[in-house]
Amino acid sequence: MAKRRIEPKTVSPEDFEKMQRQLAEMAKMLQGRGLPGSVVHDKLQRARRNAEADAIENPTVPNKGGRPPFDPLDVRTDRLGFRCHPNLREEVERAARDDGMRISMWMERALIQAVNDRRGHKVLDLIGRRIADQGR
Repeated sequence: MAKRRIEPKTVSPEDFEKMQRQLAEMAKMLQGRGLPGSVVHDKLQRARRNAEADAIENPTVPNKGGRPPFDPLDVRTDRLGFRCHPNLREEVERAARDDGMRISMWMERALIQAVNDRRGHKVLDLIGRRIADQGR
């Protein structure tokens, strides 16, 4: 059976020091058992290979995927709630479904459009944030 080749991986200095400490502790433990030096060396080499393989299979830094960084100003922190007639809710629900949105997103877009239309120019962007130097 051919040995699996382990590609080297860049390890942070903290992780490298931690690994060195663990290997040194393992060496002391194994030498305390009275094992010959070659056996100790083999066990340390195996532990080192396992640690490298684990670092490759389970990297601490994701190399792809995940959420991209976000702009802290793009968050929605306020809530707006109101009562409405059930018929209005049904129509809003139907319109949101037709546009492929959730009700809250559809309502947000409708309110932004209403505010911008009332002012006669674009005051709010797509998430409801005031556009700089306008609307004051």
